[in-house]
Amino acid sequence: MSCRFERSDVIVEIGPITVTTDADEFEDELSYLYVQGGGDCPEMSIGAIQKALEESLPRSYIYVFTDARAKDYHLTDKVIELIQRKQSQVVFVMTGDCGDNTHEGFVSYLKIASTSSGQVFLLKKHQVNEVHGTDERGFPFIRSSKSAISAVVPEPPVVTVAPKSIDCVVETKVAYEVKWYKVSPYSGRNISMPALMYLPNSSLSIPNVEENNEGWYICVAENIGGQSSERTFLKVGAAPKVSLSPKQIDFVTGGVTRIECSATGSPPAAISWRHRGRTLAAGSRVDIDGGSLVLRDMTRSDAGVYECVANNIAGTETAASDVRFIEKPFIRLEKDSMLVAKGDPAALVCSATGIPPPAITWYKNNREINKGNAYVRVTSSGDLMLLGVQPEDAADYTCVARNKAGEDRAVIRLEVGSVPVISEAPRSAQVDIQTDYTMPCTASGYPTPNITWRKDNQPISDPNVFVDVNNSLHIKETSKDNEGSYACTALNQFGSHQVSASVVVTGIISPVIGFISSLVELKVGETLFLQCVVVMGNPKPTITWYKNAEVMLAVPGKVLLSPGGSLTVTDVDLSDEGEYMCTASNIGGTATMHTRLDVRGNPISLSDPHYYINLNNDLEIFVTEPADTAEYACNAKNSVGDDTKTISLVIREPPAITEFGLSLYTVVSGDPVTLVCQAAGKPTPVIKWQKNGNFLTTEDFAQGLTILADGSLRLSSAQISDEGLYSCVARNEAGFSQKSIQLNVFEPPKWPTDFNFNPKDINVIQGFGAKLLCPAQGSPPPRIIWSKDGAVLTGNELGIILNDDGSLDIPIAQVSDSGRYTCRAVNDAGDVSLDIEFSVYVPPSFGTSGTVQETDVTVVVNSTLILECSVQAIPPPDITWYKNGEEFVLNEDRMTLKKNDQMLTITGVQLLDEGRYKCVAENRAGEDERITDVTVQGKWNLFFTLISLFVVPPSIKEPPLSSKNNLTTVQSRNIYIECHAEGKPTPDISWYKDGLLLESSTEALILDSGRRLHLTQPSADSEGSYQCVAENVVGVAERSFQMNVYRWHRNGHSKKSLLWNSECGPQVDIANATLNDTATYACRARNQAEEWLRHRLTVYEPPSILDSDMVTALEVLVNSSITIHCDAEGIPHPSEVAEQRTTHLLYRLKFQVLRLTVCAFVTESSLEAAPTWRVSADGYGLTLLIANVGHTARYTCIATNEAGSADKDFDLDVLV
Repeated sequence: MSCRFERSDVIVEIGPITVTTDADEFEDELSYLYVQGGGDCPEMSIGAIQKALEESLPRSYIYVFTDARAKDYHLTDKVIELIQRKQSQVVFVMTGDCGDNTHEGFVSYLKIASTSSGQVFLLKKHQVNEVHGTDERGFPFIRSSKSAISAVVPEPPVVTVAPKSIDCVVETKVAYEVKWYKVSPYSGRNISMPALMYLPNSSLSIPNVEENNEGWYICVAENIGGQSSERTFLKVGAAPKVSLSPKQIDFVTGGVTRIECSATGSPPAAISWRHRGRTLAAGSRVDIDGGSLVLRDMTRSDAGVYECVANNIAGTETAASDVRFIEKPFIRLEKDSMLVAKGDPAALVCSATGIPPPAITWYKNNREINKGNAYVRVTSSGDLMLLGVQPEDAADYTCVARNKAGEDRAVIRLEVGSVPVISEAPRSAQVDIQTDYTMPCTASGYPTPNITWRKDNQPISDPNVFVDVNNSLHIKETSKDNEGSYACTALNQFGSHQVSASVVVTGIISPVIGFISSLVELKVGETLFLQCVVVMGNPKPTITWYKNAEVMLAVPGKVLLSPGGSLTVTDVDLSDEGEYMCTASNIGGTATMHTRLDVRGNPISLSDPHYYINLNNDLEIFVTEPADTAEYACNAKNSVGDDTKTISLVIREPPAITEFGLSLYTVVSGDPVTLVCQAAGKPTPVIKWQKNGNFLTTEDFAQGLTILADGSLRLSSAQISDEGLYSCVARNEAGFSQKSIQLNVFEPPKWPTDFNFNPKDINVIQGFGAKLLCPAQGSPPPRIIWSKDGAVLTGNELGIILNDDGSLDIPIAQVSDSGRYTCRAVNDAGDVSLDIEFSVYVPPSFGTSGTVQETDVTVVVNSTLILECSVQAIPPPDITWYKNGEEFVLNEDRMTLKKNDQMLTITGVQLLDEGRYKCVAENRAGEDERITDVTVQGKWNLFFTLISLFVVPPSIKEPPLSSKNNLTTVQSRNIYIECHAEGKPTPDISWYKDGLLLESSTEALILDSGRRLHLTQPSADSEGSYQCVAENVVGVAERSFQMNVYRWHRNGHSKKSLLWNSECGPQVDIANATLNDTATYACRARNQAEEWLRHRLTVYEPPSILDSDMVTALEVLVNSSITIHCDAEGIPHPSEVAEQRTTHLLYRLKFQVLRLTVCAFVTESSLEAAPTWRVSADGYGLTLLIANVGHTARYTCIATNEAGSADKDFDLDVLV
């Protein structure tokens, strides 16, 4: 690389770049570097380093030759970034620094060298003993003095001619002149050579050398001191001409290859063979016989260009043969069968490897596919594309991969699926009640569809309804409950087909009762026989008898209820008198018939206290009762005759609601229900209904409510909205009666319509949290029961939280949490369940999170190298090996991968095996890498060997004991810290305390050129970390010391130092500790050994956040970015504690977003959204990369440590 600087701040040209693997060419390029003599100081050198890094390969060595510091040191960070990416090493060789080695332009060299593990060599004039070069006329010279040479007395020049060349090297201290002569082969005379053939450095140039140029040549050099001469013989030969066969040849693993090479020339040329720049020698697999090269048992690493090199004194000629490795194709199928929907495209992927890349041919049922079809296409990668597949495309497709080395084939089965079609569908029908009915449902499709039935969009649970093996639906003894809409659904993975049919239950006839006399009169002791003849009704009605609105029950010997519906009451008396009612009920309704029984008894006794006949013969009845309703006859009789007057007395009765029926009804949503309310009274009462205190309106009755003939309220299909407190109110002229009935409508558990059942498989990275939802709804609210792998969870399990809303929290997922979780929602109306497969992934990890594990390994040539990449992860990781940044290619002769690619073994280690090896383990949870720098001993680096003769990097001797790195003293007792540094040249020593440069002062004296640090009056402020840094032009060394300063503490009862007694007391009490009390405390026990007991006291300070009592308002434009800063302080630092406790959370390092829950960060959709946010490296900045309106919210920064916590709110408004 060459550079031109013209007023370096104006024009800078870098280039052109020379890239070569030829050592001679590289040396020539270096020899062309020269000093313009410009005096530029500083120079634009960092840009040249950047260009070199960009153009060079990774892990290159960059050498910088300069005599000035950098002017463009503003590019230092970019160069350091390039170095870290390419892992290259930069070495500086400097002959000047512009007189200031503290300037940033010089410091930038130190930074670059330190980052790249390089060095800075600064060579002064007194270190240069000899300089070789050429003067302005091209004459070679050697300067061996350290300063300019004064004039001396001239002497004749000394001339030497290099053998087999026509260069003339002249050594003289004054100007000289050179002439060339050729000795004539005929006359022996010296023939002067034309001056045009002279080169500036006195060499003789003979263009287009021919045979007649052969002979003796004389170089004569003359100066004022005289002349000298030297001669040489030029031999002209014929350059070799090479013929090689074959120019190109292929081979397979284990094969044999022969290459023939012949050459002509004078003198005869010697033939050698080279491969990849290395000269081949005969061996177990290599035979060399003159111009014949035979390679046996070949492997892939043997591929490449083999050069036949013919060489003689006249020149060298090379011919090359390209030996190419070929490998039989190998097909790897992603899947060997495919199921594609009719009309969809099908992509049959055939991934084939081989060298050279194989050609792919496709066959259908063993016949080659015609690529001319419009719907068939073979991609450039060999995949077969079928557009709009049809059923006839279903077949076995064979992929055949062919190349020069052979062929491989694989078969893919293509199946064409179709959406289900119901061919025999159910039809709507009217079905007579209590008869059997069958609804067919037959469907076609591929794969064979699954057929399910539902009634009114609900699962069928009626035991009288079942599905047979032909998927037909059977209804046994049809009832009114079987009425509704039945849906047959055929479903497969390509779609569904549904047909619905309605069932209407017919043949229902409301009961009709034949005539019954409304009045029956009997005498005491007679028998009552009442017949309730049902003349019409389907299904057969149920007959019930009531007396005075109360249900009658059979009484042996007195009341007989026959199955036919008749009523017999024997030996009637006055108590049997009353209103008798017959009811006939079925699903169609209820019919009633009333009969009055009057029992004629004996004359009213004058002694009956219930009656009183006054002086006027009037009959008075005290406290009338319903039983007093009757016809009363007054008979007057004398000697002339008698007369009778009949008076009919009716006692009005207020309504009385029978106890028949329930006061609490519970039904499932959609079922019919009848709220029974039957009342008796005189006159017959009128029944009305209330709901929740309000009388039912015509709108209510339009919603399916009906008042039956007996006053009961029927709901044809109870709904959740019908739930409530109903009141039956019976009223007549005598009064009213009321009965309350509570109706509860239950709904079986179900999932919300917006609930996403997918994914049923939840995958979470270990250490993150997860929330498993179970949002079932129902009335009453369902009870949620969770189980794991069949075992019911109680909530007492470690690491599992059962929430009141039915969800399940796993705050910090562990591998043991993996399994099948089942959520079951149960209430009185039914249940529903959901299975969730929960898997905890473990990312690969080689060590501490966030750091790359790096190790150094040194092996010797021809030994065995084993690199381990052992890692445990779930799921098992894929292992990829890299060398020097590129994916590693195995040399199968010497290299193997074992243990699932986690162990790389290299046998017979060679120099070319040296480099940086990287093993990358990756699975769905993440990735990690391990880097191993392999050094192969046996390589000799002459450059660094020579350097090591006169420069040695600094080193600092270890203290006698490792404990000397931890220093302890008592307050005000002086102490010395030693730093024994060595190196060539002698290193400069600097001292630092807690990272800050330490200047010599009365409290801290730097003595002996930095080799000793004297702390004269140590105090609590003297505690901390001290670093001794030794630096010279070759490198830097440092050593750290931890200083603890103890303070004497005296108790209140003694002036002596606190002693350590046998009971480890007394103790030290510090009331109201402050930050100033943070220190190391020592208790000394005095005896012959004088021992110490030390305690470190750290006083914590709760976190504090600037302006935490204020809400900071922030605004950002939509699609822009914004960073929210939160500056927190405390002891220990809040960020350290937060990171230790919440490394498994995405944003809780410092921020909690109030409108998002922690669990939202572990779902797959949130993981995809997570890149919208970024937390700064120090944890104090939350950056929103692309703002949208949905990000408008209040955000809270929380800082915590052991001493407490603090928070601050930010209101973010996204402007549109």
